[in-house]
Amino acid sequence: AFGSSSGRRGAGSHSPSPSTRQTPGRAFCTSLQARSVTANCRCMLRMLDTGECGSGWESDDAEATVQSDAPLGLSDLPPLPDRGNGYRSEPFLGICIVVVLCALLVGVTSGVALDEVQARGGIFSGGIESVMLILIWSEAVLAVLCMLYVLLGNAGVIKRSAKTCFPIPGEVEQRLRESRSLESLKNINGPQNSATLGTYCVRCLVWRPPKEKTKSHHCQTCSRCVTGFDHHCGVFGRCIVRGNLVCFFTLIGMMFAGMATAMLAVTVSSSNSSQV
Repeated sequence: AFGSSSGRRGAGSHSPSPSTRQTPGRAFCTSLQARSVTANCRCMLRMLDTGECGSGWESDDAEATVQSDAPLGLSDLPPLPDRGNGYRSEPFLGICIVVVLCALLVGVTSGVALDEVQARGGIFSGGIESVMLILIWSEAVLAVLCMLYVLLGNAGVIKRSAKTCFPIPGEVEQRLRESRSLESLKNINGPQNSATLGTYCVRCLVWRPPKEKTKSHHCQTCSRCVTGFDHHCGVFGRCIVRGNLVCFFTLIGMMFAGMATAMLAVTVSSSNSSQV
């Protein structure tokens, strides 16, 4: 009897394992989880009843539509075309011609006039030799400055801006939005009697002025549109336009002026030598 009663007592008094024991902390966490699930379910039911869920999705779609229909900006345009090969190779010929001629003409003039100038006490002492030295150096410096402006001035280039790029023609804008190539397109004529919108270049993506105002041209070597176009110079590798035409002619004029100055210096030097 004692054994059976102790056995029953042992069976009845068997304590739960630590893993299944319900501690106060575990009970509190379980209660919080249950409340959270219930709250989420109620929130979802409320959204379905009021249609808030659908309106949220619709607003996202509308937002995406507005973004795709937003007007294009300058940052949305593709990069300008790459320069042609001659843009970087052609200027070497012009630079060599100018540098060699300047060095040669200055050297000849200085060689025949410098001794006489030094004998008189300096370049500002007077005399024809001093004048020729001042002339030849002035002509050389002016020639170099004109050459630099022709090479680096970007005269006449139509740069991208809100004024020159917009409004974008419809066909061009559609292809840009669809990320399609513009190579098959031809330049687009602007509205008739427009003071600013002449033709739209589909390579530079800029508006060129009407033909009545100035001659515009897209140069294959420079890969840019320019206004006041005269010709592309293969010696200097740049377009000669209205903006740098004066420098271009001055550069040519300085070559002939330098030759004349050097010849005059040689003639004067020979005359002085014969008199001595």
